Amino acid sequence: MLLKKLFLENKQFVLNAASKFENFFNKKELELLRITRTVLLLIFLGLLLAFFHGKLEVLFLKVIPSPGWSNRVTDGLFLLLFLIIYLHGLRLLRKNYVFSSFQISLLLSALVVLLFFHFTEKAWRFSPVLNSDWGLTYFHLLFGIVIHFIGIVLYTSLIPPKQKKNIASFCEDISIQGNNSEPDLLNYTKLAINLKEKISYQSFINSFTVGVVGPWGNGKSSFINLLENEIKKTDSITLHFRPYLNHTEDEISMEFFHAFQEALRPYSGKVSDLILEYSNKLLNLYQTKNIRNFFKKESVNVDSSANSTFRKINSSLEEINKKIIVFVDDLDRLNEIEILQVLKLIRNTANFTNTTFIVGMDKGYVLKRLNSGDSVLDNRFIDKFFQLEIYLPEIDSSILKVQFKKILKKLIPDSQPKLEQIYSKIDSDKVLFDDHIRNLRDVKRFCNQILFEFDFVNQELDLKDFLNFILLKLKFPNFITQLRRYPERFLHLEGKEYTLRLEGEGEVEANDRENFILDLTREYFNPKKYQLYSRLNLEEDCKLESELGIQCEDSELLIKTLARLFDSEDDTPPNSIKITTNFRRFIQLDYNNSDFLFKDFENFIQQDDQSKFKEEIIKLSVDHREELIALLDYFVPQNSQEFQNSILIYLFQLETNNLDHGELMRKLSSFILIHLEENKSLERSEKNLKEWIWRLVDQDDYLQLETQLKILIYFGEIKKNNLINKNKEEIIPVVIKKYREYLERRRKEKWKVNDYSFYKIYHGIRAFGEETHDITNKVFIESLINNTENLRIFCAQITELETLGANNYKISESAKLFFGSHEAFVSFVQKGLNEKDDGDKEYLNFLKLNTIVDFKIEVIFKFKKFIPMVQKINLLRNNHEAMFNQKIEVEQVFYKIHDEAIFNLFLQHPWDMEEHFKINHLLSFTSKDGHFLVGTDYYNTKISSRYLQTMRVILEMKNLPIAVNNVVLKSSEGQIKIDGKVVIEVYSIQPN
Repeated sequence: MLLKKLFLENKQFVLNAASKFENFFNKKELELLRITRTVLLLIFLGLLLAFFHGKLEVLFLKVIPSPGWSNRVTDGLFLLLFLIIYLHGLRLLRKNYVFSSFQISLLLSALVVLLFFHFTEKAWRFSPVLNSDWGLTYFHLLFGIVIHFIGIVLYTSLIPPKQKKNIASFCEDISIQGNNSEPDLLNYTKLAINLKEKISYQSFINSFTVGVVGPWGNGKSSFINLLENEIKKTDSITLHFRPYLNHTEDEISMEFFHAFQEALRPYSGKVSDLILEYSNKLLNLYQTKNIRNFFKKESVNVDSSANSTFRKINSSLEEINKKIIVFVDDLDRLNEIEILQVLKLIRNTANFTNTTFIVGMDKGYVLKRLNSGDSVLDNRFIDKFFQLEIYLPEIDSSILKVQFKKILKKLIPDSQPKLEQIYSKIDSDKVLFDDHIRNLRDVKRFCNQILFEFDFVNQELDLKDFLNFILLKLKFPNFITQLRRYPERFLHLEGKEYTLRLEGEGEVEANDRENFILDLTREYFNPKKYQLYSRLNLEEDCKLESELGIQCEDSELLIKTLARLFDSEDDTPPNSIKITTNFRRFIQLDYNNSDFLFKDFENFIQQDDQSKFKEEIIKLSVDHREELIALLDYFVPQNSQEFQNSILIYLFQLETNNLDHGELMRKLSSFILIHLEENKSLERSEKNLKEWIWRLVDQDDYLQLETQLKILIYFGEIKKNNLINKNKEEIIPVVIKKYREYLERRRKEKWKVNDYSFYKIYHGIRAFGEETHDITNKVFIESLINNTENLRIFCAQITELETLGANNYKISESAKLFFGSHEAFVSFVQKGLNEKDDGDKEYLNFLKLNTIVDFKIEVIFKFKKFIPMVQKINLLRNNHEAMFNQKIEVEQVFYKIHDEAIFNLFLQHPWDMEEHFKINHLLSFTSKDGHFLVGTDYYNTKISSRYLQTMRVILEMKNLPIAVNNVVLKSSEGQIKIDGKVVIEVYSIQPN
């Protein structure tokens, strides 16, 4: 009696303790199962060794070599292997590697085997390492490795890894888990306890279904978790089923019944087996039946075998005599077919006794999905499945604001001034917090977005606009795309401000005095006064959802948010989003995290002293070059001074080699044309602006000469040139004049072998037409006369390396553009270079080989003394080191044939029939220097000597013409003589 009294007095305590023990057991159940399996394996292994150790020892000794097998080489290799394994273990330790149960079992088994054979009477004979006398054997090495890894397992299991400190981490969207570690912000615990008391101690003949109804993000999952935690304090069986993790209807059924039988297995193996049998029968049945048939009361009798199993399951559940609570969360994540499948489970196939389903859903969404698929005809259809619906109340906005402030303070702990600014805006009516933020999920998303974007925006956007703009993006992302692409459809541009278009071209429709005052104080909002209301046809045919993914009931919220951002009645601070520059920048979601703010840019762009302005641009371009160009993409000049300074920023960037010139000029021309068209005040001074641009490139020395040429060339490329109103005939004389000045300046400078900027200008001028070709070539050639240093650089630049890592070169086709032909280029170079200079002589020898092959094939050549080519090759090697490291060996031999008859004889010889020459054909060339055969060995077959030997054999053949037959041949290295006269000689071998 005393024990009974104590139990009754402390019943709740006992039940809570039992619940906690059960929860602990459930969490550790899998781990305990793995440990048990490992222990049983070790016991089995121990018994195996105990009973069969003699046979196993004999078997091992047959496999393992005798102690005499050891020597320094094998011992050294094994020591290296053990060291690698040991270091690998340290690497796993550093990575906090988690070992699988199989790996742990393997390690423990190895330890048992080693210890058993070491401590038995007939100890296992382990070979000593390096024949040492100090007792180190292979047993010690193996044992040490096993202990090493077991130690790592223990360390990683017992000592948790250090957690990195989270700095301003994002807020996760996690529901309350119901373990009393998190506060119940919405006070759902009392509601959960009340429902638990109602369903835990009442028996139902069939299943009982409770719908937890609430909109998206309203805490349904938190309520279900709280309820589940309360129910676990009773002796009920709980099951959490998540249908959204499955992909097909059959998978939903299979997964449910699998989870259902697993939940019941600890209480009845019989009912578990029956459920498995039942699910298999239903699966076969449903694959051939229409899903709607199962909602009929008699559908379960379609298959008598399944019906019989169903009754057996119910009988077994009555024997267990426990409440079964099934939690089904997020029904509103499914499509209509999947929703019907879950409802079918609840009503028909899982309509078991003593079973209660707790289903979380957004009822409006579920009905909408079912109606969209024509699955139901009446909205009351869903009421058939739920005997009780619990409607979670709408969350009060004051609670949401409190949570917003708590979360934001946690996310941004060290920025109290920033937080105070945000709090003040949220508490005012300037930010549409109450309209957009309806639940805790909205709060978390809003906080995360603020955390991510706040540092980027800094002070460049008005805080009120910043917060409202985030709300607009979160709620209407598709509309942001439309607003970015077509702002003129929704906004009116007046000067430098965007405002939301009003109905009747700016005339606000009349209101009575009361409504007018309310409108001004923002307590009353009238969407009809905005043109967007009529454009969206909200009163007649709302197409927002199909076209923009916006629910029609949110249309007024969309207009209200835009009005709060772009209303013409509001004051416009300098950093307002209504300012065209700010709008264009932030609608592109281009947040510039830089110390160079847009307000600094606006102050800088207004300078009227061009010399000082140029100095400022040069300074800013050191650290902010790309930012300057990016800011111009969104900047809207309001007067001619700002417009001119914007153009100068683009032009000064052309004087650097860090940005693409063509892209810069395209940006500049687009900038000029767009703003001349949009801004009427600029349009009135358009003529003066275009004349100013022309002076910049024609007369002034404000820009570098090369920059002026680039701009003129770009003007020449535009077919309809409306940037300067000059035709091609007017531009060409100026271009040629600037080109002469440019080359004259370059003549005085020492060229760099890797500076190819001149060629862009040269080809750009040629693009004007044939009338420029002769004059550009003439002016260029004149600049190289008596200018040996730059001629050498030009020779190196026009000599192209065909294959990186090899020594094969060709003279560029550009030589023909400059000089008319390759021969004219060679002639000019021969006159300009100094044959007495070793480097020049080397390059002239290279040109001679090119002349012999008529510039048709690549020439193998090793440059050693011609400094510009050596520099060029070194630069290429530094940039393409991997290719040069391949060291491609290619050999090329020039044979000079002094006798024309012998040359013709060799031309007729089938060289490709001989094995050595099938892939290395001889090519024949005739030039002013004589007859030549050229062989190039791309495959490193060393054929140069074989060619000469074959030529000698051909000449010794008896059936040759009389002129070369029956003669004595004398051969020395590199040549063949007949009667003392050289008829064949090796003219060149490269590389040498």
